[in-house]
This record gives sequence, C-alpha cells and structure tokens, in this order.
Amino acid sequence: MHDCKNEGIHELFHMLARSYFIRSHNVLSKLGLYPGQPHVLLSLMEKDGQSQTELANDRKVKASTNTVTLNRMVKAGLIEKKKDEFDQRITRIYMTAKGRDVVKEVVELKKQLDELCFLEFSEEEKTTLRELLKKMSENIKIDPHEFQPPDMHDLRKNCRH
Repeated sequence: MHDCKNEGIHELFHMLARSYFIRSHNVLSKLGLYPGQPHVLLSLMEKDGQSQTELANDRKVKASTNTVTLNRMVKAGLIEKKKDEFDQRITRIYMTAKGRDVVKEVVELKKQLDELCFLEFSEEEKTTLRELLKKMSENIKIDPHEFQPPDMHDLRKNCRH
C-alpha cells in the first residue's frame, strides 16, 4: 500500500466494495438475481406499482438500462408490467408473489451483511461510521460540469511510494 492518504481511502473503499459485492453476488445469484434487480424489488416493496420512469430515477440509471433489467425480471416471474389505468402511456411495475418471496430473502441478506460488516462495532461506532459515510457521500456529489480532475502529476509527487 502506498503511503498517501489520497490513495488510501480509494483502496479501502475498493476493497470493501469488492468484498461486499462478491459476498452478496454469491447469494443473490443463487436466488436467480442479477445486479440491479434487488434494488428494484426493494423499491417496489416500499411502493408497488411505480412507473418505469420512477424506478429508473430511483436507481439513477438510464431508461434503456432500466428496461433491460425489468424485462429480465418479467421473464423470471419476479414482476409484471401493467398499463396505467388513467394514462396508457405509463407502464406500472408490480411485484408478483414470487417477487415478494424473493425480496424477503434480499432483506434478510442485507440484514446479515450489515451484521457481518458491523461485527465487533459498538453502537456509537456504527452511528459514527454511518454519519461519516453520509457526509462523504454528500461531499462527493459534484455537478459533473463543475468537476475539474486533479493533476495526476501533482498528486504523484505529493505521495511517497
């Protein structure tokens, strides 16, 4: 590991995200789920009958990406699409009985992963970490038009390798 604080946080996030993804993906693939699908089910669990646009906005993905995910979920019997009864231009998405069963397992998986991630953490440490991560998430939300990438040459000369 390099002795550079700027690189250190990146490496830590990468290691955590990769480990979390691998562990969750192994379980989710056994449920027949692909990346992105658990989020759709969890969103529908909160509010069934959302429009395709609402789901795409909630997931922060393009409409075309959302359509591919939803079509795959229809084929798997997890959701069904229905035209809005008042506006036929809108397609609403509903969980099927199978989708409701699977989302229960997704919720349990999330609970288990949280317990694993916070193993040996005090309640105060859990709260502090959540607050810090929320703060970092807000800090990093930058208008892409305002973002100026750092000069990598300057970053390298400030780090000891």
